[in-house]
Parts: sequence; structure tokens; C-alpha cells
Amino acid sequence: MSPSCSGSAIEQIIQGDNNILTATLGGGANHTSKMNVVGDSNIITHTSTSTGATSAIIGVSGNMNNIGVTQSGMTAQSVQVNSTGNSNAITINQSQ
Repeated sequence: MSPSCSGSAIEQIIQGDNNILTATLGGGANHTSKMNVVGDSNIITHTSTSTGATSAIIGVSGNMNNIGVTQSGMTAQSVQVNSTGNSNAITINQSQ
């Protein structure tokens, strides 16, 4: 699943293994991305290049998941990642 938008919010809920979940948020609006994943060996990616405030709220329950967040812009950026399980990799990059 790979939604993209220039609106204000995206929410994705996935149960299962070996999924690729991507949220790409751009444009000038404030953006919120909520992603909840239950399963193993999933790839979860949030990217935002908004000029407005951006936030990512990601919940992952499972093993060997790969979580990546990249946010850039001139206003407030926040990330919350809640992960339970084993061997999960989390990478967060934020810049102005």
C-alpha cells in the first residue's frame, strides 16, 4: 500500500507479514500520518516535505520490521514510534 496526498491526514492499518507500507506527504498543508502495523518483516516508510507542520505516529507490533521516517520543512516536525517485538530497525531523519 502506497498512498500519497497533499491533504492534511493519512491513516493506514495493516495486519500481516511481508508488507510494504509507504506514506508520502508533500505540499504546503500541515500533515499527520498515522500508521499501525501488526506482523513480521514489514517495511514502513513515512516521508514528508511539507512547508507546514508535519507529524508521524507509527505503531508496530511484530518482529524484524524496518521503520523509516524522513521529514523536512521549515516548521514544527514530530515523530512518535512505538515498537514492540524483536529485531526491529528504526531510522528517523529530520531537517529544516
